[in-house]
Amino acid sequence: RSSQKLRLARAADGQGDVAVGPVCQAVRSGECHGRKEVLLMAVLYTIISVCYYLIIAFVVFVIARNLIKTKSFQEAILFSVMLMPFILRILRIK
Repeated sequence: RSSQKLRLARAADGQGDVAVGPVCQAVRSGECHGRKEVLLMAVLYTIISVCYYLIIAFVVFVIARNLIKTKSFQEAILFSVMLMPFILRILRIK
């Protein structure tokens, strides 16, 4: 983590590059000027990402529970197909 903070601080000073997606674009475009802004954006980006994956995990849990409880073969196929994109998102496969 300290190395990431160091990269963020260097990027804010124009000495390096940032490995965090949207933060890197903001630094390059000149929208951020200080170290605090870059660190704040990195923290917010991380919080949003964690919340996103928690929501996706909850949806997978609900669909999987319904898949296990169903007795209809057609519904089981339907739930299986519904699970695929969510599982791929959790695994970060597009």
